[in-house]
Amino acid sequence: MSKALLARARNSLKYRLRYFLFRDGFLPSTSISSLLFEQILRCINRSLNFKGFGLLVGLKAIDQTSLWYPNLAIEEALQRSWAVILQGGFESRAAVEYAVETVKIFRLQAPSLPMILVTFSNEFSQLAMGRLESLNVHTLFVEDPGTLPPPYAKNLLRQIHTTSAGVDFAEKIGAEYCVKLRVDQRIGNLHCLKLAESLIKNDFFKPTTPNVHLNSRIIGSSLNSYSSIPLFMSDMLQFGTTRNLRIFWQNPGSIDLQSITNEMLDRMGEPLAKWIYHPEVWLVSRYILTAQHAFKDLVEANKFFWGSCAGIMDSVSTNHLWAKTDDFFISNYKSIKWFDESFSDQFIEMRFIDWIAMQSFR
Repeated sequence: MSKALLARARNSLKYRLRYFLFRDGFLPSTSISSLLFEQILRCINRSLNFKGFGLLVGLKAIDQTSLWYPNLAIEEALQRSWAVILQGGFESRAAVEYAVETVKIFRLQAPSLPMILVTFSNEFSQLAMGRLESLNVHTLFVEDPGTLPPPYAKNLLRQIHTTSAGVDFAEKIGAEYCVKLRVDQRIGNLHCLKLAESLIKNDFFKPTTPNVHLNSRIIGSSLNSYSSIPLFMSDMLQFGTTRNLRIFWQNPGSIDLQSITNEMLDRMGEPLAKWIYHPEVWLVSRYILTAQHAFKDLVEANKFFWGSCAGIMDSVSTNHLWAKTDDFFISNYKSIKWFDESFSDQFIEMRFIDWIAMQSFR
């Protein structure tokens, strides 16, 4: 049989078996049985992929609405101590509508939760401000720093400028914790703030190397966090203390980015050069420099970051969606690349169970 026919046969086998596992509450995939079963599914998928089969086995909640309570407000104490930061630019009316719908979902669960939109001024952002005014959203306009040249991610400075302005405002209004969310991202479950707060405070997993400078965790989403790339935590969605997020997203101002990059390479070793221009890796590398901890190499830096400075919130527990896909199953199990022809283990997103394993068997 020709290679073309074999490839066609393998492609025809590509389908998804969805196991409908869930339990009462908002964390359907973090019970012990579900965690273990998800790890078994991962092993099956890797084995099948290695053998050239396209069979994909997935884990999904039986219904999106079982993951959160749209008509039940979160505790008042949580609403007083947290703030939501929506950051990024708008380039279409559809992008505005997506952000407005996100805020409406939030307001159903958190009527008094401070919400901050930080964006650049254009016709679409002006439209967004008008639409969100009745939903009690603080809108801040910042100067657009423009794009960066290669090898940097072109929108890195834009994300830093908007997020840092939002965190500064959250600090000014007295918020102890922040949720940082891009305007093209959405979470349907603000009830996860209680779990996020426990992870931030290290109630579940104590730091492997306590540090007075970075004394609590920043929690990222499993969506777009990779265990195969060192220091790669998703910048799409983050939970953290206002203090730590202010350090993480500090505006470099007039400081030359390349000088910061060179310092990171000096501190963590030349192997970091392979990954440093990923914006996620660049931001994390800069963040852990503030810990004033001596790293002998990149491996030690990665262990320090995940062991003491960061954590992962399973995207299913937050109902984390991305406007680019707007597909619950794909965006909450792996990345789109997971279903792509060019799939490799490098693109397997970190899951909550992987992070637990890292803490338990270090």
